[in-house]
Amino acid sequence: PQINFRVRLLGIFPQRLDSAYRDMGKLCEYESAPLYLDKDSSTQIECCIPINAPRLEKILDIRYEGLLVGFDITCDGLLFSVSQTGQGVHDFRLQSKQHFRVHYTLPNEKINRVIFRSEDFDRLLEEVKHYELLSFEIPVREAKSSAQKELNEALKLLSGAKEGLIHGNYESAMLDIRNAVHNHLTREVERETEGGKEGRERVLKEDIEDFILNNVPEKDKDTYKDVAKRLNNILRGLTGILSKFIHKDGIIVRPGREDVELCYFVTLSVVKYLSQQMY
Repeated sequence: PQINFRVRLLGIFPQRLDSAYRDMGKLCEYESAPLYLDKDSSTQIECCIPINAPRLEKILDIRYEGLLVGFDITCDGLLFSVSQTGQGVHDFRLQSKQHFRVHYTLPNEKINRVIFRSEDFDRLLEEVKHYELLSFEIPVREAKSSAQKELNEALKLLSGAKEGLIHGNYESAMLDIRNAVHNHLTREVERETEGGKEGRERVLKEDIEDFILNNVPEKDKDTYKDVAKRLNNILRGLTGILSKFIHKDGIIVRPGREDVELCYFVTLSVVKYLSQQMY
């Protein structure tokens, strides 16, 4: 009969592998294929944990907390003996109920938790390509203008943000996004109202906006001036969100994965649009 595997997710404290962990809840349950053994023989049983997006997100959250990923794996099954009592007739007899826990070997002892070390985790992320969605095809041209140079520099920072997202380094990723927006996409100007000047705000860099408007047909300039105005609205909203989590002096509030993804995809979409307009 099948073997039933029950897997719980653990956060392991790196300096206390043998004793300290945090139970993060049930990860999955599944049944293996039936296992058949000859008398007095033995075999190895593989536990293959199915990985999907929600489970991988839970694992990434553990890494974000600075913990190692661990698994508490228990196995249950029924052991039968099979004897042939006649041609084509077999007798099945229940011998025992089996229950055991998968162990992990440390240098000095065995523990009843499986530890997923950093190098194993990085290899898993590479194999499952969970963040394939983070890759956009964005044209990168030789920087023959200041506008193209700014976009290329923004793309380099977004590449770093992507790596941060993949490996659960959300603060580093948010910092890269902020630097892309503040240093290479926008400039700070006085906010103007009917009553006069009122504070400061960020808008698209002048050389980027001018480059695009100077390379569209004359009949379309008004349309793209309005597009630039709408982009400024997007960038204002984006910088407002970034300011809730990060400042030039450091992190204000630790961002979650969903916060970083929001800022990453908005910024990447803006950069992709501007890059395509330069062709």
